[in-house]
Amino acid sequence: SEDAKYVLNPSADIAKEVMDYIRREHAYGNKVTGKSLEEHFQGIGYGWDRDMLRLVLAVLLRAGSIEVTYQGRRFRNHQDPQCRVPFTNNVAFRSASFAPRESIELKTLTTAVQHFEELTGEEINIEEGAIATALKKVADDELRQLFPVVAEARANYLPVTETLDEYRQTLDSILTAASDDCVRVLSGEGKSFKEARDRVRKIRQAINSAGIATLQQARSAVKEMWPALESQGKHGELHTEAEELRALIDSVDFFEHLGRISVLA
Repeated sequence: SEDAKYVLNPSADIAKEVMDYIRREHAYGNKVTGKSLEEHFQGIGYGWDRDMLRLVLAVLLRAGSIEVTYQGRRFRNHQDPQCRVPFTNNVAFRSASFAPRESIELKTLTTAVQHFEELTGEEINIEEGAIATALKKVADDELRQLFPVVAEARANYLPVTETLDEYRQTLDSILTAASDDCVRVLSGEGKSFKEARDRVRKIRQAINSAGIATLQQARSAVKEMWPALESQGKHGELHTEAEELRALIDSVDFFEHLGRISVLA
């Protein structure tokens, strides 16, 4: 139990026994299959039931301690439906192979979960697969909402295209990342991701019909009306306002100042 949640314990005696065997055989250069695991743990000195062995291996996969290869595909995330076949089919289990992988520390998992809850307000299990799946879902939702914003920003030559492109690259990298990389990104860069997400959300809210109309009016005021007034010597104190307006509409933070931009225009 960790912070009122249950977490997997790959250090439990039975899990450690299986893990030590996989590591030892792997260090010798031997491929560890379900068949070889059966022969070892059902043999003299153990006499284990196959279902118990599969249960332990499933826990190790879910804890991020091992990876499973079946029919040429490598599985690290227990939430992938295809990875369950070796654990539910005897023939598939015997032909599947199991290899150790560097597990993520509990502290890293816990930090990732905390950052995710701060990001979305939702709770998730302290498990690598659950964290990665949840983060990828957020990234996928964000990417779908981002496409029209990018199109609108480019169509209106808004000074936020670089910000939006950087955010898109971040989302793309999350969607293609391995589950352990997703956890490490969320743990180490969760706060930065939340700040970027909030910033893009503000941009998205600002780039609506009213916001675009405000910017178009401001550009007209600066590029057409102000030069006409200035050439006739009718500028007076408007010079300061014109310079401030020009600076605001060219700023990467223009969406934070739409109210001021409207007043100045």
